[in-house]
Amino acid sequence: AALLRAALPADPTAARLYAEGLERTRAGDLLGARERLEEAARIEPAFPLVHAALAEAWAGLGYDQRARDEAARAVPLAGHLPREGRLLVEARQAEASRDWPRAIEAYGALFGFFPDNLEYGLRLARVQANNGRAPDALGTVDTLRALPPPAGNDPRIDVLEAVAAGSVGDYRRGRSAAERGAELISELLDFGRNEQ
Repeated sequence: AALLRAALPADPTAARLYAEGLERTRAGDLLGARERLEEAARIEPAFPLVHAALAEAWAGLGYDQRARDEAARAVPLAGHLPREGRLLVEARQAEASRDWPRAIEAYGALFGFFPDNLEYGLRLARVQANNGRAPDALGTVDTLRALPPPAGNDPRIDVLEAVAAGSVGDYRRGRSAAERGAELISELLDFGRNEQ
C-alpha cells in the first residue's frame, strides 16, 4: 500500500491532473499535457513522476533546457518510489540529458521487467534509434509487434519501424511500415468520426 501511495500524488486534484496529463501526452496533445502537468506540479511539487512527465512534454514541444530542468527536479525526489518509478525517472532524466547509453539501459530494464508494457518498449526503441542503434531498435519493434492486440497493432510501432528501417537503409521495410501506420491512423480517425 505504501508503494502504491508513493506512485501517485496524494492530493486528488493533482492525481487527476497528472492522469489527464499522461493521457494527453499519449494522445499527442503536448500543450494540453504541459498545462495539466504544470498545474499538478504546482499543487504537489514533491511528486517526482509529475516532473518526469513534464520533462517529456517539454522535450516533445522542443524546449530541451526546460525538459532537462524538470527531469533533474524529479531525480532527488524519487528515492521513495518503487523500483519501476525510480527507473522511469532515471530513464527520462538520461533521455532529457541525451545520455543515450544510460537511457537505453534504464528503458531496457523497464521493458525487461514489464515486457507487455507498450510504452516502455516504444521508449526503448526510440532511444535506441536516437543512439544510432537502429538494428537494436528494429529488434525491439519486432518484440512489440508480437504483443497481443491492440498493443501489437499500435501505429506508433510502425512509425518507429519506418524511422529505424530508414536508418539502416532498408527503405522497403520503412515504406511498408509507414504505409501500415498511415492506414491504421486513418482507420482510427474514421472510427472517431463515426463515434461522434
